[in-house]
Amino acid sequence: MSWIWALGWSICPLVGWGAYAMDGIMGTCSYDYVSQNMNNKSHILAATFANYILPIIIIAGCYYFIVHAVFRHEEELRAQAKKMNVASLRSNNDQQQVSAEIRIAKVSIMNVSMWLTAWTPFAVICIMGTWGDVSKITPLVSAIPVILAKTSCAYNPLIYAISHPKYRECLKQMFPWMCIVEEKKSVVDNQSVITEKTEMTETVKCESA
Repeated sequence: MSWIWALGWSICPLVGWGAYAMDGIMGTCSYDYVSQNMNNKSHILAATFANYILPIIIIAGCYYFIVHAVFRHEEELRAQAKKMNVASLRSNNDQQQVSAEIRIAKVSIMNVSMWLTAWTPFAVICIMGTWGDVSKITPLVSAIPVILAKTSCAYNPLIYAISHPKYRECLKQMFPWMCIVEEKKSVVDNQSVITEKTEMTETVKCESA
């Protein structure tokens, strides 16, 4: 779906809506945000909304509902644990699964942050060149956002590699000066705690009887 979406927007200048032009360093092509005509302006505005603003809205909305669902689930678990008079309803395996989910969430947030870092300057330059003062956009100013945007596809593999525990352990061994700190895994089994408390409660009841 994403490739179809990208293909549809990339062929628009080829069929007459918008245009391509050489970028600041004359090395690659990008949107023609210098030509001051309504055809280019409308294309830049629509492309910025569809390929930058709309994805941000969708990503932010999805993460809001995910975080909201996680917090609601945690509140339900705490309420249930309070009724059962135990510290937690999670076993050690559950805790490890939660840690993995948190790690995945952190990686996702890093990916989104890098995506914003890569594409925000280019979006600003396009809007600024189309609707602002073009004289302020020098070849160097326009080249840096283009380089950031076109190297964005290389960020995700690096983020996933660095966030992997085994890869981080190898980096720690090879480069001790990087001060890579690994989180210590908890050895406490909450299920055992629950079992022990249940047994103690039953013992007290038996003695009282």
